[in-house]
Amino acid sequence: MSYLRLLIALAGATSAVAQTVPPATEIVQVVSLQDAARAGLVQLTAKGTGIQGDQVAVELTGARIEGAPIQITFHAEFYGHDSSGAPWPPAKAAEIAAAVKARLSGLKTPDGGKIDLVFDFRVRDGTTPDGGLPGYYQIDLVDAPAGFPQETSTTAPRGQWGANEPATYLAHEVLHMAGLRDQYSALSPKYVVNGKEYPLPAYPGDKKDAAAKAAWVKDVLFPAVDALEAQYGRGEIRPSIPPGYENDIMADYLNPNATVSAEDLQSLIDRAGVRMHAEPGDGIVNEKGNYQNYGVGYALDLFAPRGETVRVEGLWVFCIDHFANPPNEGQRFDVLGPLAALPYPQLPALVQLLQYLALQDSADSDALLYGQHAVWSLTDGDPPEPEAQAVLTAAGVEFDANFFAYTPHFEDPNAAGTRTAAVSETEVLPPIPTTTGPPPIPPGGLEQTPRLTAAVVAPAVVRARRPATLAVLVEEAGDQLTITLERRKGKRWLPVGDVLQQGAPIGLAVIALPTLVKKGVYRAHVSGLVDTLETRFKVKKGGRR
Repeated sequence: MSYLRLLIALAGATSAVAQTVPPATEIVQVVSLQDAARAGLVQLTAKGTGIQGDQVAVELTGARIEGAPIQITFHAEFYGHDSSGAPWPPAKAAEIAAAVKARLSGLKTPDGGKIDLVFDFRVRDGTTPDGGLPGYYQIDLVDAPAGFPQETSTTAPRGQWGANEPATYLAHEVLHMAGLRDQYSALSPKYVVNGKEYPLPAYPGDKKDAAAKAAWVKDVLFPAVDALEAQYGRGEIRPSIPPGYENDIMADYLNPNATVSAEDLQSLIDRAGVRMHAEPGDGIVNEKGNYQNYGVGYALDLFAPRGETVRVEGLWVFCIDHFANPPNEGQRFDVLGPLAALPYPQLPALVQLLQYLALQDSADSDALLYGQHAVWSLTDGDPPEPEAQAVLTAAGVEFDANFFAYTPHFEDPNAAGTRTAAVSETEVLPPIPTTTGPPPIPPGGLEQTPRLTAAVVAPAVVRARRPATLAVLVEEAGDQLTITLERRKGKRWLPVGDVLQQGAPIGLAVIALPTLVKKGVYRAHVSGLVDTLETRFKVKKGGRR
């Protein structure tokens, strides 16, 4: 008895499983312990000679499991305030989640499989991305009229959304959280006035030539915009939708009927990892004869990204063979699966007991010790001691020595195998086809990195005390811009005005500059998440308005 108490005390002291922070968007295939074994993705080994507790090490590899449904979980926290200055209520997160879920409902894999979307959206206090929960997108929610420029990074878990956008626009941003890329073209813009579109000149040159792009913006695009504004009024410069993408939600976020393309759906499937669930009452059998088998005692959920292997020391188990030898370190286990599914009348009671024990405190060594004795009463017909009988009573299980004396014990039909497999009582179960290795790289890469490729100040000659604008050409993905102005004085540059912060979607971001009073040479620094641009311009003397 003292030996058992020592083992259990040690197990309790080392039972905490070090879990990594999950990604802000989890794309997974949720499978049982048995199906993970059938797919050849899990390896179970004994950690030592323990009888119960944290006794089994688990290695899980992420791969594509043929036919497995996809679950995408989006973790996001919204911060900021509404127009009255009050923090956003929890109902706002629920409202956005419901709108996006309804908009994206019914998504299926190209082969007809189910895609389940889970929205873990919440609100928090604060006005900056700092202070949020690890593993959550941090979204600055702005109480602005519809049409507010949205920005969601595919490389960092943060963004800025308008609180009053239509569901399709919000769904577009949520899909960015899953890594999907924008599909519209910043180099083929259009001019939009009151919902009506007018064509603008497309960039004809080398897409890698930033200087040529800047010249095109200054010498071609701006004059064309000025002409359309003079004719039709003030409008917006928007990127165009490439041919063939008219119904793609990543190309047209204003189309209420747009959907996710088959190519993007396939990219989500290709990147899905594996989330394995071990359930209390699952049985695992030892490769060595006359060594103890186990019943899973505590649920375990373990995530492995596609193409990666993770290991934890934390599968909690109870011995289901009282008189067999304790396992030796490194012995392999195979997965028998849910014990209640086997055709033996004693096993539902055993599973009921294991499910009750799963609700108990794993740090309570006495409770677990008496729980193990209660398990042996059901697997070997051992008359329970008073403490074990109390556990059985609490679990709602009635002990019958004659009945439980015939509880089956299991041999491993995969004894000659080298890796964990899924087994029945008599044979290895057929494998589930899988595709291993890292996910294929989609066209354009795994992530969409914002690029700042041109910055131009207009008009060409800025007059003091007259309005001027800074145009920044943003490609690949929306960006968050930080803009500083400086005026040259001798060999020094002196700051002018406040630092400007502005979100910028793909396309030409046009930012109003502060009114400049003094003539001279100026420069504008524009920094995004990745790139930094600088453009110089002159301010000449101009009269008062």
